[in-house]
Parts: sequence; C-alpha cells; structure tokens
Amino acid sequence: MRSSALFSPPADKSLGDSRAIAYLLLLVWMGVLLLSTNGEQSLMAFDEGNFAAEARFMVESGNWLARQWWGQPVYTHGIALNWLMASSYVLFGQGDWAARLPSIVTAIGASLLTYEIGRTVLPNRPMALVGALILAIMPLWFQYGRLATQDMPLVFLELLGIWALLQAETFPRYRFFWGLLAGTVLGLGFLMKSFMILLPSVALLPYLIGQQRRHRHLTNLGLYLGLLIGLTAVGLWILLSVRLYGDSVLPALFGKIAELSDQPFHSDANALYYFWNIPANAFPWPLFTLIACLIGWRRPRPDLFGRRSPYGLLLWGYPFVLAGLLTLFPTRTPYYALQLYPFMALLAAIAMAALTQPPWRRIGQILSDSFGILGWVLVIVALISIVGIPGVSLPSEAQTYQYLALILGTGLGLLPYWWRVKSGEQPYTWIAGWLLPIWLTIAVAGFSGLLGNYAPDLKAALQSPDVYAQLADQPVDFVVEPQFDGPTHQTWVLLTVYTPQLGSLKQATADLAPNHYAWVSPNLDLATAPPHRVVTQIRQWHLIQTR
Repeated sequence: MRSSALFSPPADKSLGDSRAIAYLLLLVWMGVLLLSTNGEQSLMAFDEGNFAAEARFMVESGNWLARQWWGQPVYTHGIALNWLMASSYVLFGQGDWAARLPSIVTAIGASLLTYEIGRTVLPNRPMALVGALILAIMPLWFQYGRLATQDMPLVFLELLGIWALLQAETFPRYRFFWGLLAGTVLGLGFLMKSFMILLPSVALLPYLIGQQRRHRHLTNLGLYLGLLIGLTAVGLWILLSVRLYGDSVLPALFGKIAELSDQPFHSDANALYYFWNIPANAFPWPLFTLIACLIGWRRPRPDLFGRRSPYGLLLWGYPFVLAGLLTLFPTRTPYYALQLYPFMALLAAIAMAALTQPPWRRIGQILSDSFGILGWVLVIVALISIVGIPGVSLPSEAQTYQYLALILGTGLGLLPYWWRVKSGEQPYTWIAGWLLPIWLTIAVAGFSGLLGNYAPDLKAALQSPDVYAQLADQPVDFVVEPQFDGPTHQTWVLLTVYTPQLGSLKQATADLAPNHYAWVSPNLDLATAPPHRVVTQIRQWHLIQTR
C-alpha cells in the first residue's frame, strides 16, 4: 500500500509540525471568525441574556457568591461562568463583547487544545492541525464560540483535563503535576455546569481502565489530590451558600439533575435526536467523521485504526461512549453535543487524509464531484437572485444570503478541479479547497452583520437618542405581572441587560413613586398607575415616567 504524506511523519518542519506556525494560523483562523462583525451586536435572550443579567447583578450588588436575579439567588447551575463574565465587566465595562469574552477566549483555547491532543493521538501532526481548523468552522461550534453561555468554557475544561492526562504520559517525570491539573478540572467543571461534567468523566473510563498498565493514571496520587482540591472548592462554595441563603440552595442545585432527567428539552428529542441534529449543525464534517469510522471498521490500519494504536481507547472510545451517554440522557439539546465536536473534527481529519490515497481515493472523488455540483447549483441560484430573471421569483431570504451562496458555491464548485489536479501530489491543496470557502463564507457573514445580532430591534430602540438621553442617568423600575409567556420573559431579560440604570422590582404600578421611570409588562393595566406619560413602547412593554 502506497503511503500518503498525510499519514507519514514529516521529515522537515512542515506547517502542521511547527507548533509556533500552527498556533499562529489557528489564532488568525479562529480570531477572524469570532471577532467578525459590522459593529452591531446584541445578546440572545436565553441563555445569553440570563447570564449577562446575573453577572450584572453580581457586580452592582457586590455579592459574588450566588447568581443573582433581581435580588434572588439562583442555584440551578454552577457559578464559574458568572464569575468570568462579572470579571470581564469589571475589567472592560458592561457590554456584549465583555459578556461574550469568556466564550471567545475558551473557544480559541479549545481549538489549540484540540491541536495539541491531535499531535499526540494522531500519527501525523499536520492531521492534528487540519482537525483543529475543521473544528473552528463547524457551524454550531462557531456559533457557541460567540455566545455568552457555559458550553464553550465547559468543553475547554474537558479538553484541558484530557490534555493534562496526555502530558502525564508524555512527561512521566512530571506526572504528579499533570495529574493534579487533570483532577482539579473535575471540580472546576462542576462550578461551570454542575453535573454535566460527570458525563465526560465517565466516558474517559475505558481509556483510564483499559490502558492503565501503560499510562498508570489511576495510581497517580496527583490525580486524586487534584480531585480533592476541585471538590473542596465546590464544597466550600456550597457551604458558604447554605450559610447565607439557607437549605433551599441544595434542592435548587441538586434537584436540577432530577428535573433534566424527568422530561426532555425538545418534544421531538427521542433516542435518534443526535443522529440528525449533529449532521444538521456541523455539516458537512460529520460526513467525514462517519467515513473515518467506516474506514476504521472495514480496513483498519495498524498505525491509525488498529488496536496497536496506544491512544485508540481515547481517540475512538471516548467520543463513542460520550455519545452513548448523551443519547441515553433524557434531556437532549444541540449544545450538549458540542462536547463531541473536537474528536469529530480529529476523526474528520483522519478521513480527509485517508481519502487522498488508495484504496479510498474513489470516495474522495465522489465527494468532490458531488459537492462540486452542489456548489454550482448555489452559484446559479445566487446569480439568479443578483441579476434577476423575468418570471423567476425567489424567497426574500435569497437576497440576504445571495453573496454568501456565491462565495461558498464558487469554492465548492472548484473541488473537482482541486481533486483531479492536486489531490495526488499536493493533498493539502485539496483539503484547503474544502476549508477555505466555508471559512470565508462565515467571515463574510460576520462582517456583514448577519451573525451575533439577536435582538437588534430592542437594542436600537433603547439606544435611540430620545430614549437614551432620558434613561442614561435615571434608575428605571420594573413592574412585572405574576405570570407571563416566553416572549414577554425574554424581553424582560433583555431590558434588564440593556437598561442603563436599574431601579427596583415592583409588584404593581400603584407602587411607583412620583417622577420615576418604569418598564411595565404587557398585560398590566396602566390605568391603575399614578399619573404618567408613556415614553416609548418596545415589544409591548411600556416605558413610563410618573409625574
């Protein structure tokens, strides 16, 4: 069997073998995507708005022990993300970028850790770089890298723990230190997203137990000391919380796992949920992951797919066990699957390497031709939308995305050419033909303002000169009804985030003091309010000023 350069260890310092060059490329690759914007950004009500509001209450109240919501402690999840966001507010001021900064930084860190893990578990370091580049352009991964949620920091911690275990193998002289770091991550993961850290911990057991004779992690005292340190931090946080807020803390924190186990998040989230949801949110890369799995099963190579690989139970066992655990867990959401994406990306890199050499080149040609046809279809549709053809009507959304379709379609349309001309002697050119069009499309979408702006109407209304001039230095009370629907709650969250000065929460409009501003929720009767004037209305919420 002819050996491909993508499988063979490089003889010189190639792009993927030079850590410094690879890091620089990844920083630029990720940085452009995560920072791409036209200057207009706004938060998603759930869950970004919740975390942003809680972090704001933390900073303004000076109480950093619990997540805060209008004076009430919230203990449904861990608190680490709120600490990070509140710290970002203190350093950079309150704003959308400050709220999203922890996710942006940890997304970049997760990409670098994926590369470092790939350098160890894959037979060729350039393949590790390809995997990290693929990870960044998986649509859902890129989206959550720009969202102020717990998910990206959680995945970063999981990868940090795995990398620390691999470092303990690579540098046995310092195995105690690396074990200490790996163990501590468990406690940090609980502080980030409570019990969700247990699933990846269980998924590591085949690797930890099955290859104990080689790596000896389970006899590393540093690992257990790290576990003790991490759990002590969690215990101290819970103890201080119980002392301040009483016994209600424990049911709120530990009851969340029972709540998630009782009912699914989505009505259609059956056992097959991830089988369609992951391909939809990471297309086309799960297709390459599947190809890697099929190749590994049908024609295992000793250096990559066979049992002789010292990291087989990590590279293959960990994601498959974790996928099984996520499938068995009744609550299923798209962002839970983000924990699988780094290893999916590494397996996709394996597939891309394999498809450039016999006997799998035929599959590579079929994929190139198929996506090439798809690309030219996109080009034709884009040109019809741009130029216009009498009698041909396209949906209004087509005009919004016509130039993106033109960029992506042109890149995909060239895949058959790159395959026939370059895949043999220069396979990296063919791989770049897959990666660059998707990366460029995402970047253009970001700089065009199509990404990351989830509540433009509300934020623009609050920042209009007439409204902002009145609210900039005036505290604004909130009067909310006892029960309201989801959209009303979402608006409440965003108004809490974006109102410059927050007042207090009132039970009725009659409680408002004279000469005060207040947001009044939609179903409350303004007739019962003191004499007032309506300043503006946003999503059926009324901003009034009492006389």
